[in-house]
Amino acid sequence: MKNIEIDEKMIALQVTINNRNLAITVDKKVFEKDENGKFHKCSRWDKDAKALSPYLKPPKSLDII
Repeated sequence: MKNIEIDEKMIALQVTINNRNLAITVDKKVFEKDENGKFHKCSRWDKDAKALSPYLKPPKSLDII
């Protein structure tokens, strides 16, 4: 896998799932952080990244009160 340089300002959320440190960027891409602090882009077939995908979709409608 290729190491990708990510600016800390681009990270919107960091979560731990199944002992994996995942980072979600503001453009809704999922990366895994390894022991060395390097980020690797998760494939779309990755089961943990796939589990996050429903939460990364925009809402179908907005209720404004």
